[in-house]
Amino acid sequence: VEGLEHDLEARESRLIDEERKLAIAKEDLGRERTRLTSELREASRRSEEEFDHKLLLQKRKLSALEDQNSDLKLRISEAEKVLERRTSELAAAREAQLTAPSTKASTQLEVLRMEEEV
Repeated sequence: VEGLEHDLEARESRLIDEERKLAIAKEDLGRERTRLTSELREASRRSEEEFDHKLLLQKRKLSALEDQNSDLKLRISEAEKVLERRTSELAAAREAQLTAPSTKASTQLEVLRMEEEV
């Protein structure tokens, strides 16, 4: 009976020791879970902030490009107006040259007329 009693006490002692180790492991796992959860949340927060920052930069870049595009369209429109005006002026100048006798030709014609009168 003493052997059984001693064996039972040894088993109970081992069981208590195992329960203590299990409680410690459970606490360790709880702390590890809390730490990992915290790290994951922090990494997620940083990723979201980085994404928001990059998105803001892209929006600013897009806005700047849209402004530049508007400015270039305005410059093209103004250049087309100048080109149209100058093309009209050139066409008018060519027409004037074709329809009006040149000053030199007029002078020569006058000289010839005077010579005929003489």
